[in-house]
Amino acid sequence: MNFEAVIIALIFIATIIFEQKQTKEPISINTMLLIYGSLYSLGSMLDERTINKDIAYMLIFSVYILYFSSKVSEFTLNRLLSEYKINSECFYDKKLFKNLILLLIFFCMLSFVYVFLFRISFFDFLNTTRAGRSLLMHGMGPLMFFKDTLAAIYIFSIVILYSRGYSSFYLKVAIFTGVFTVIYSLATISRAHFVFVALSTIYMLSYSRRIKSYQANILMSFGVIFAISWKWLISSIIIKGELNLETFTIDIPSEFVHWSNITYNISNEAVTYGASFFDAIVSMVYPFYDVTALSVWYVKKYEPTVAEIGGGRGFSLLAESILNFGYIGIPMVFSILGVFFGYINYMVRSRRKVVYLYLAATIVPILHQVFRSEFLSLTKTWWWYMILPILGSLIASKLRFKL
Repeated sequence: MNFEAVIIALIFIATIIFEQKQTKEPISINTMLLIYGSLYSLGSMLDERTINKDIAYMLIFSVYILYFSSKVSEFTLNRLLSEYKINSECFYDKKLFKNLILLLIFFCMLSFVYVFLFRISFFDFLNTTRAGRSLLMHGMGPLMFFKDTLAAIYIFSIVILYSRGYSSFYLKVAIFTGVFTVIYSLATISRAHFVFVALSTIYMLSYSRRIKSYQANILMSFGVIFAISWKWLISSIIIKGELNLETFTIDIPSEFVHWSNITYNISNEAVTYGASFFDAIVSMVYPFYDVTALSVWYVKKYEPTVAEIGGGRGFSLLAESILNFGYIGIPMVFSILGVFFGYINYMVRSRRKVVYLYLAATIVPILHQVFRSEFLSLTKTWWWYMILPILGSLIASKLRFKL
């Protein structure tokens, strides 16, 4: 490990400890932002395939711009709105809302059965590799909403359980949706939805003061090791049916390097003046808006052989900021995102509203997308499949709350 990487790691660790001490929260949006920022920054700096370490420094700069703007935003709101009092509880028609939750689960399971019985051969799915399973599911589009919406229902259920007290209904819903999501992650050998369950649970344990900082730090340390070895571990168990420790190696995940290569290539593209952000915003209003995601455009242009086999490389908000506004886009975009995070942090800590706590609990597991996805991915998955189904149910059940 080189000296500069050690210094950067120590800076991140010191900032994480400061955040935990200052907020008295083991895990928060800001803490996870710093953890992911350190992993992606250091992961690229420690890999010989990295094209340019300056890109890692740009990422570090963007992370701290986001972090400090979040802190300033939350501090400002505390000063300006400290005298305003809002009832901390949400009142809604519980029976109707529960029925809507059950209806969502029904449609999710209906979609799941349709996809795996009528659109994808279940036996072909079981007898193929991880890449083969991804190809089989590729092109299902909105029919795959069930995986994100069921994860969202799990998160909302534990938000209620940990913030509003025991509920037999929400406990049963959490167990069903949580177990389904974990099994789905194991079957597809994909970390994403396992992370939804794990991080949202740890976040709510942190929020409810059921774990301490050192316990959260131990869990996150094991989580990083588990995430790095995930593909080897699950592929060995599910595909090969055995664990061969001789084949086990801890390598820097390729995604920690690809974002650096992507950013380097994008820095040579012509500025698009906000085009992709405009597309993402339109997609939040109109779900059928026809637009090609930057991650798809990139892999077709720069790595066509990967695109031909249905593969991808992801993208990053850093690269998207540069593509849209040049290098000035880095402080612009990350400052705006930081203000949003600061607002959510303020509402969670000061107002303790279920709806904002739910938003925070869904943001924590997807913060890695800041470093490996474009903004459009949030409008296509987080917004349409996780946020709107729950918020729509809340509104439909005549939830009375003040934003």
